[in-house]
Amino acid sequence: MYLTNEQSEFLIAEVAERLKDIAYSKCEDTVRNSLAELGFGKAIPDNEPEDSSLTFYFDIEMLVADLRQILARYDRTKQQLHIL
Repeated sequence: MYLTNEQSEFLIAEVAERLKDIAYSKCEDTVRNSLAELGFGKAIPDNEPEDSSLTFYFDIEMLVADLRQILARYDRTKQQLHIL
């Protein structure tokens, strides 16, 4: 399936928006769990170097069917605009 530039940009924007929503909704639990795994329960250990960094990982899956659904919505919207 080939995408036009317009379809591609729409798909990128929609997926990015979904990822922001998912990350935001899972963010608090992810941070809490990550800090607990590192031993940062309610305090940062005194011996932790100031330049230490923390990395938070998010695993987000999308199905190809989700992408096709987004493109189908794009096509329906575009058709409706042509009717008006």
